[in-house]
Amino acid sequence: LFTPPINTYLLASSLLSVPKEGLKNQAAFEEMRVNYIKELRRSVGKATNNSGQTWQRFFQLTKLLDAMHDLVGNLLDFCFYTFRESQALKVEFPEMLVEIISDQIPKVESGNTHTLYFHKK
Repeated sequence: LFTPPINTYLLASSLLSVPKEGLKNQAAFEEMRVNYIKELRRSVGKATNNSGQTWQRFFQLTKLLDAMHDLVGNLLDFCFYTFRESQALKVEFPEMLVEIISDQIPKVESGNTHTLYFHKK
């Protein structure tokens, strides 16, 4: 079983972190994503140990993130459903999540969002 070093997990988490402002503005989110990718490439390029293996790990990580879109989409659908039915289901969301989800539901349902991939499909 291959266990990637902790840096791989940190890179993945940084790619998946989305500030509230990024969620409100697709262009800002795209710029942030591109900056993360540039920073990752720079970090990978500076690695002194077996650069080819580092690039391969980076490629595998970004392919994995792309492959997770279906799972994340299903989780998002479940989150939106739970949010809409929260009173009937007796579920409470933290205030910050309520604000973010309330802002995102209309955008997602109207098709004003798109999936961001590292690799072309």
